[in-house]
Amino acid sequence: MQPISTFPIYIISIARARARLDKMLESASGLGLDLRPVEGVDGKSLSPNDWRDFDRRGFELRNGRYALPGEYGCYASHIKALEIFLATDAPVAVIVEDDVAFTPDFAGRIKAMIAVMPDNSIVKLTNHRRSGFKGRKTTILGDTLGRCIYGPQGSSACYLISRSAAQRFLKAARVMTLPFDRALECGWGYGTQVYVADRDFLPFGNPDTLVGTRAEYKDTKFARLKRIPAYLSNVYDSIARYVYAYR
Repeated sequence: MQPISTFPIYIISIARARARLDKMLESASGLGLDLRPVEGVDGKSLSPNDWRDFDRRGFELRNGRYALPGEYGCYASHIKALEIFLATDAPVAVIVEDDVAFTPDFAGRIKAMIAVMPDNSIVKLTNHRRSGFKGRKTTILGDTLGRCIYGPQGSSACYLISRSAAQRFLKAARVMTLPFDRALECGWGYGTQVYVADRDFLPFGNPDTLVGTRAEYKDTKFARLKRIPAYLSNVYDSIARYVYAYR
């Protein structure tokens, strides 16, 4: 993409966790960032009967468990942030969740990454795993974008997205059948170039998750036989990811 001088940063935060947003804004003080808070969807405040654009059967088949309210809220919040971005004329945007902390070199690294990323692309900038990372392009500041043979990489805490990539994602994946971090990685399913940065752009500033604890995830799982469709779906995604990494 062509170099740009500024870019919007959308911060997803929910009302009952306002202290997390305040902490993020404080960490960005004096950095000259274009910060735009987005009022997220608090899934725990909604009845499952009120979940919009959610394919319950599709989610259960692909994941082998029930969806957590926090997962729905996370997905719906990112959809909202992408829609707000597309209502502007900005060519790219950064979407962050409220559990990361800004650093002084963030803006410079983002601008350098924008200069090398393809037009129709997403670059995940904070990840939990990078198994089998294969680099593609390196910025003038030393950050490399690439793809991973194995996954999912986890986390949607910070990513860079172009306008055309946001449009394609919303067209193909507006309806939730996966947790958002997994859906974001499946570029092979919605015709977008999805990449991973070889090192995190932002550290996690708050270790507490609002989506769900390990115990809550465990309680949502079906019996093993009922999880067979999910196993098959995971096999397909693993093969698709491997091919996609080398394509």
